[in-house]
Amino acid sequence: MKKVLFGFVVLFMSSQVSVAQTSPANSKNQYDNVGKIHNILLEEFQSKFAGKGLSVEQICLETEKIANNNPEFVALKDENYKPINVEMIKNASQDFKNNFQTVIKTSKLSAEGKLRAQELIDYIFAAGFNSQYTKYSDFYTYIVKFEDRIIANSKLTVEDKGAILSGTSTARYSIYFWDKKFGGSSQPAAKRGFWGSLLVGVCDVGGAVVGYFEGGVQTALQTASATSSLAGEVIDKK
Repeated sequence: MKKVLFGFVVLFMSSQVSVAQTSPANSKNQYDNVGKIHNILLEEFQSKFAGKGLSVEQICLETEKIANNNPEFVALKDENYKPINVEMIKNASQDFKNNFQTVIKTSKLSAEGKLRAQELIDYIFAAGFNSQYTKYSDFYTYIVKFEDRIIANSKLTVEDKGAILSGTSTARYSIYFWDKKFGGSSQPAAKRGFWGSLLVGVCDVGGAVVGYFEGGVQTALQTASATSSLAGEVIDKK
């Protein structure tokens, strides 16, 4: 599976992004806390396991341990909670080249929800292939406007909005985290420019959306966090 993801990392090596936006938060999104906690879990995982070559199963297990020791995450847990579905992450990775179209089509999103989720994913992919130098603030602005449309969309179900807004929150925070850590105008694109932040962000969106339907916000959060760490491992072994 790592070879599948790694095979596409090189497609993004010609682009990079800088952090001009000082915060990834958006208070209008009621699921904004998903992205915030995602980055807390991710930071701890990176401090303990970055570069250690953990397997998918190990990444998921350690992410769950970190999450279940985090008070903010524990406060979100309810009867809907389910552990990370490892096979789901493995299967989704096979759909990367396809812009996660199969993942979205086979999800529990409504017809309208599938259209809007795919719109977001396609935008991030398209932006990644843009050879122009791109700032994080441009992506933040797009995602916030997209979130406004999702919130106002009466065709979307409550579950649609929960899944998609968990995904956009995670994308805002995740891309901010990775770009601040490895990107920026002072960093060489070959180290971890926009292509790296994009790869992780796209995977996080997919992870959050399908995770939400597995076990609510808490499973969406854990799944996105594990996906983020997995994508980071793949890139760092480039």
